[in-house]
Amino acid sequence: MILLATVVSKLFVRIKKPFAFDRIKMKTEDLNTITAMSRFGGSFASALANAFRKADNHNFEILKNAFPDMWEMYNEIGKSIKDQDFS
Repeated sequence: MILLATVVSKLFVRIKKPFAFDRIKMKTEDLNTITAMSRFGGSFASALANAFRKADNHNFEILKNAFPDMWEMYNEIGKSIKDQDFS
């Protein structure tokens, strides 16, 4: 148990700041896109939506650039249903 605590503490020393502080404040449009991905997409789109939710600014942009077609498709879906309840 002490060994595990030592390893974990050494990992956190290497990180500039905790991951939670790197999280971005998402625009409503981005949030609608990600919600549409997770609700209306398949298993891959749902996993990608989860990755978007956990990404910092840098990785968020990497994901958007890596999957531009998916982002645009679900962005349109998110725009078309933005006034409806996503819950």
